[in-house]
Amino acid sequence: MTTEWGALSGLFPIDSVLQGWLRFKATEAAMYRSAGLTSSSTAHRFNHQRLDELFENQPSADRGAKYAKYLHLDLSTLSPYVSGPNSVKVATPLNELEAQDIKINKAYL
Repeated sequence: MTTEWGALSGLFPIDSVLQGWLRFKATEAAMYRSAGLTSSSTAHRFNHQRLDELFENQPSADRGAKYAKYLHLDLSTLSPYVSGPNSVKVATPLNELEAQDIKINKAYL
């Protein structure tokens, strides 16, 4: 939700946890595609070859880039939040929602 802070974009480093999750999703997409269970073009774009390229050439700032302000976040200290209903201004920590049986009729990521 970087744009909710007023930014145009936000980049975070790719760590081993994210790499593992992306690999799992690419494998899952390949399995569904090979079984003919999806016709989604996303399944064709999300593959191990593209992940290899991403991991080898991770996005980074231009050398010598200058910033008006630096913001450092230790992502390991953050807790996931769920926003809503109907507004990103209403947010609840995930650990408070886990025990509830909440039906989701629509979601936005």
